[in-house]
Amino acid sequence: MSSVSRADLKEDSQAKWYVEFHHLITQAISAVEYRQYNYTLMMSHSTQLARWLHKYLVNKFTYAQIGKVFEIRFSTVKRDSGLLEAYSRSRDAIDAVNKALEELKQKGVLESIQGLINQKNGLSRHPSGALGITGLQPKNRFQNRQSVF
Repeated sequence: MSSVSRADLKEDSQAKWYVEFHHLITQAISAVEYRQYNYTLMMSHSTQLARWLHKYLVNKFTYAQIGKVFEIRFSTVKRDSGLLEAYSRSRDAIDAVNKALEELKQKGVLESIQGLINQKNGLSRHPSGALGITGLQPKNRFQNRQSVF
């Protein structure tokens, strides 16, 4: 990386910074294989789990639009996030996931949550009848801010 100091800018107002990215990042940018998302909104969530879920949705819910449902299992959140291992009781872990999902709904990331995880048996009953699945519908705001370049 080459930088421009204030003195350099005073001498030449057209002076520029130069940055060279890792070759894999350069390749992704050139191939237009990355997603832009609202980092400020994601970081505003109160828990690490809510931030993880938001980022997970950005990466996986690439077909987000009103009327489309994204299905996620509690076991997937537990396995992939690694954030639920600290809970000694699964009921507490389930509460944490439900709270994080509700926060995403309150912050305008999700329109609705179909089948919150049941605290009694650790499973949810999705409208489709499948157990252990929570259906998430994006809010228009989420869909518009997650753009693929």
